[in-house]
Amino acid sequence: MDITEQKKKNVVFVPNELISSGYHGSVYGTYSEDSGVYNIIAWDEQSREKFKGFQLQHIGEIRTDKLEVDKGFVGYIVEGQYEFFDNAEAMVFVEYSIIKNIFSRNTGILETDWMLDKSAIIIGCGSVGSLVALELAKAGVGRFLLVDNDIVEYHNICRHQCGILEVGQYKVNALEKRIQTINPNVDVTTFIGIAEYIPKNIFEEYADKNSAIIGCADNREADAYMNSLAVKYKMPFV
Repeated sequence: MDITEQKKKNVVFVPNELISSGYHGSVYGTYSEDSGVYNIIAWDEQSREKFKGFQLQHIGEIRTDKLEVDKGFVGYIVEGQYEFFDNAEAMVFVEYSIIKNIFSRNTGILETDWMLDKSAIIIGCGSVGSLVALELAKAGVGRFLLVDNDIVEYHNICRHQCGILEVGQYKVNALEKRIQTINPNVDVTTFIGIAEYIPKNIFEEYADKNSAIIGCADNREADAYMNSLAVKYKMPFV
């Protein structure tokens, strides 16, 4: 259901995986007080593990039996169908799919099924590398190897894609979380160190015909080294 032309209050976004599984129990996500919109992001143990870095709040529960008095956000399964209420007021629920909905506007430009098989090896996760990584995630790239040995500092914030809350974190770890906020199903490997020290077994997991090396380091030595690997493994180097 598209809610663009209707009042965006008393709306809940529900993952289609939750609906198809018939799940009932606690649900986690976000609530926007100004719009009155709930966003269910995680529910069972598997999905909560996937989103463990998101700091989600417990927003309510889904039950199979109705309470006499509804307080707060609650959902019910009635004859196999889901119903949602906020303080006893019926809500509109919008079923969404991570892949179908997030990348729907890429259709015809960058086909999602094709992009999900692609890998990006990003050398340097500073201002350029972080921007490239997030734009590739939005384009649908499904696998990332992030390489950097530095942390996010305050002087980075004016150009970096991460912010104050990530200060002190390694850039690769902070960027991994940002990528996962775009596509939580993405496969990300991080290496804290310089390009020359990437373990061979880690690099070779990504070194195939579906991968590209993107040089975003701040020194020519790293670029030259990664270019030599690109030649050896017959991969494009940007």
